[in-house]
Amino acid sequence: MELIRGRRTVLRVYVHSTPYSVPVITELRAWRGQTRIPTWVYGNGRIPFQTLTTTVYSDPAHRLNHWHAAWIDLPLDWTGYGGAEPATQFDLTIYSGETTSKHIILLGEWQPATSVAIVFYPVTIYQHGDPTQPAYEYSVFSPSFQSMMHGALRYHPISYQNSTWIDPAERGHYAASYDLRTPQGRDALLKGLAWDRAWNMYGGRHRSMPNNHYVGLVHPMVDTQSPQGQVLGLAATPGKVAWIKMTGLRHLWHDQGAWLLAHELAHNYGLLHFPCLQSETPGVPAEGQADWTWPASYRYPNCSLASADITGYYGLDTHFRAYGYTEPWVLSNDPTSPQAAFPLMGYRPPNWIAPAEYCRIMLAQGLECSSANLLEVGREANSDVANSRFTEAYRSLTSTEEHWLVSGWFDPDTAEGQIDQMRAFDDVDPSALEQVARELANREGSELRTDALYSLAQVDGGGQVLHQRDLSSVATEGVPGGSFVEALPKQPGVSAVQLLVDGRILDERTASSGAPWVTIQEPIAGQLVQPGTKIRWSAGDDDGDDLEFDVCYSSDGGDSWQLLASGLSEEQWAFPAGDLVPGSSHGRLRVVASDGFNCATAETDGEFSVPFKRPLAWITSPAAEQEIPPGQDLLLTGTGFDPEDGNLVDGQLEWSMDGAVVGHGEQVSLSDVVPGSYWLELQARDSSGDTTRDGRLIHYGLYRIPLPAISKLHSSTQ
Repeated sequence: MELIRGRRTVLRVYVHSTPYSVPVITELRAWRGQTRIPTWVYGNGRIPFQTLTTTVYSDPAHRLNHWHAAWIDLPLDWTGYGGAEPATQFDLTIYSGETTSKHIILLGEWQPATSVAIVFYPVTIYQHGDPTQPAYEYSVFSPSFQSMMHGALRYHPISYQNSTWIDPAERGHYAASYDLRTPQGRDALLKGLAWDRAWNMYGGRHRSMPNNHYVGLVHPMVDTQSPQGQVLGLAATPGKVAWIKMTGLRHLWHDQGAWLLAHELAHNYGLLHFPCLQSETPGVPAEGQADWTWPASYRYPNCSLASADITGYYGLDTHFRAYGYTEPWVLSNDPTSPQAAFPLMGYRPPNWIAPAEYCRIMLAQGLECSSANLLEVGREANSDVANSRFTEAYRSLTSTEEHWLVSGWFDPDTAEGQIDQMRAFDDVDPSALEQVARELANREGSELRTDALYSLAQVDGGGQVLHQRDLSSVATEGVPGGSFVEALPKQPGVSAVQLLVDGRILDERTASSGAPWVTIQEPIAGQLVQPGTKIRWSAGDDDGDDLEFDVCYSSDGGDSWQLLASGLSEEQWAFPAGDLVPGSSHGRLRVVASDGFNCATAETDGEFSVPFKRPLAWITSPAAEQEIPPGQDLLLTGTGFDPEDGNLVDGQLEWSMDGAVVGHGEQVSLSDVVPGSYWLELQARDSSGDTTRDGRLIHYGLYRIPLPAISKLHSSTQ
């Protein structure tokens, strides 16, 4: 596996005797120059302890036992945290009786640290899409969410996860009638997430995390049963949106929610299914052969993790305590072993991350990968081609001042399709256009394409094509086609937008002679707008067309906008509650009226006030009641967010232990900590001076059993 800076890295060492006859006692010593590195022993239900001596048995099968191996926790500065040493080597000295053996181990270079930004989106779903049935809404305060949040860090080559979530109270537009038993309902949910993401990105809401993924969270009681089995998630491939069903199931070390998040995000990076089960995807090759994702060289028998000998084993991540486990689990590369693990992109549990999958994600993130793994994934990234695609996409998007946002779907099997929604924008956030161009370039590099040419065309009154967007690389879960949300440069003189297949019109929206109009009646300038305050407007259309309305809110006087409601049919709406809706003394509202092609926009006359919110603070590591072995650096990570200020950093975040300040910022590393139990606290302070604290009890060097209680972690590699 590749080494990533900022990920905690552990080396696990086995020693065996020759001949294999009786157990031997060895003393392992690890050195980096003149610096001694502690070794550790885990397992057999015992408390982990720092040691220089480990028992080594002659039977190689005992490699399954943690307590027959030594763990060497590499210093964080080796991996780029608090310093950068690109290539590292150390001496491992083994003593056994009169025999001494010294080995120099070269670890190689660490790749630059990367992160992932995720906006988690609890969705409200009516059972079977029927508004008369119960509506289920998932809560981010569920224990299954806390463990699921670790998923990307556990499996992906990233060093940090920057996450937030949409407050349920600001989602009046998401009491959705999606029947998730059907392909149409599942795809409609994915499209709804993509629509919201695009709206907020165009409005500049997520400037601090522009390259974000939107992940919808579906309540476990929502029925997602299809004729082929229960559907647990769906993702654009490649793309930036996905949804997962929050089942919260666990088996031994395997957490289904964590795997689902990592699996669907990998789809976003362009990875497709590996056919561990022949029934996973219709038409896939036999087990052990390649599908669209993997080249012919990836043919590990029976869905094993790698080409290594099946006696090889893969350790679990070093943050196993975050899942409530007292020790890591040993994973076998032998598919017949009770401790076997299988690739991330298959459905054969339990799932881990295969080296080739790890490498593919690295390539998608713009990192390098070793030549051996490049051979396994079958292709190298061509940066010149990718840059050319980006340049062309960006040139096209910036060629006009006005833009369309167009959503719809198409099915290559039936050659059918539809345009669902269209909105016009004349003040797109500049950073959004760059991000859209990168996503388009990434999609055009996908290996998936429809046989026929699907496209969105803008035409003038004479039928002349003014602009055309190729949709042939749109795919969902590795299947070409599905839903789309496209940002188009609006062409002067456009009179229709058409969805085409090989030049044949599947659907179109045409400009009517009349245009809609809209005016906002409430709130008025200077008003205090609180949760539940009625927003009222009046609207009409010269042609009598039915209208849809979107409501947006700006807390900065109109510099950036967030979508509060979309597709409304009535001319009023209640201002939402929620801790994440920013307070402001410069609030503004925008209402967009659409007849399906033409749009009209109204903004409030003057500014109003919204009550300010307190900041939020989260300790992400260590976990509550976590035991940190003595001798290790104590790494504190956390985050702060203020609805008005955004992400809080540096001096706005203050760490204390038993009331004594120990550092500031999102990450603090402490050495020479005295063993004991400590009340750890993170205080977040916003620009108004308001503060919020998050605290927990931790144990340094006291060997207590930890409890899982965190939502985000720095990641680890083993």
